[in-house]
Amino acid sequence: MAKQGLEIILKAEEQAEALLEEARAKAREILKRAQEEASRLAQEVAAKAQEERQRVLLEAREKASKMQEDAEKRAGSAIEEMKKVSAKRFDEAVALVVERLKKAM
Repeated sequence: MAKQGLEIILKAEEQAEALLEEARAKAREILKRAQEEASRLAQEVAAKAQEERQRVLLEAREKASKMQEDAEKRAGSAIEEMKKVSAKRFDEAVALVVERLKKAM
């Protein structure tokens, strides 16, 4: 009878150890999957961040290029206006010199 009781206890211990090992194996598998998922998510986030960085850089380049074009147009217009004013004043100066030369003669 005592022998049967010991065998039952031993068998129960073996079953408990088997269940523990099975639970440990499941826990390891769950942890492995969680680590893989975390790694995948980190890669996705890094890829999205890189895409966003590229988009922002491209947008900044486009804006800078547009600003440069606008500045060049404004500078060109200002130069043309200065040329017109200078030409008019030059013509006035030449006319004044010619008039004074005529008076002097």
